[in-house]
Parts: sequence; C-alpha cells; structure tokens
Amino acid sequence: MPTIDDDGTVWEWPSFRWIAAADPPWWYMVPMIAELLPPKKDAFVVFLDDQLHEEVEENADHVERDGLVFLEINDTLWAVWLPISAIAGELVLKADHWRRQRRVPLDEWPEWM
Repeated sequence: MPTIDDDGTVWEWPSFRWIAAADPPWWYMVPMIAELLPPKKDAFVVFLDDQLHEEVEENADHVERDGLVFLEINDTLWAVWLPISAIAGELVLKADHWRRQRRVPLDEWPEWM
C-alpha cells in the first residue's frame, strides 16, 4: 500500500502478512519523552527481536512484562516497545477467519492484508 509523506516522498508500507512473518520479529518503540522522538523524516523506529531482548538482558532499566518492553528510569516511563510482528500476526489470523466466514474471494481481498 503506497503512502505519500508531507514532502512528496512515496514509500511502500509492507503488508501485515509480511510484518507478521518478519524474522527476527519487529518491535515498535513508542517514546514517552521528546528526547527519544525519531527525526521528523523517520515515521517510526523498528527494533529487531534479538536487539531488544539483548537490551533487556544487559540493561536493568529495560523491563519486560505483559508482552511489552518498558524503559523506566528513576520510576519514570521513557519508552514502550510494542511487538508489531505479533500484533500483525493476530490481525492476519482474525481477518482470515472473518474472510472465510463470509466467503470473500482472495482476489477481492485488499493487497495490504
């Protein structure tokens, strides 16, 4: 699915199936403080599963709970990482189930799925 940025740059967003199958899985960082925001041209920052779990093991400020990873320093939340590959996988399974129940042909299914 093509997307056009404010400056006119066209880029292709991968399908949910592609994100769900990414190896290693992707994690999306949601910054909670302005200092961690990515540069304006970067829509988001993706971390690979291996990198993030290594960071959790090496750094006491990174805490993993409830399927998310939190960066907490002095009891202040700085960032949260969401497992976008796992979330995309759940969306694909639910969408496929919905499509089969309603007998929607694959050629009528959106390409981003």
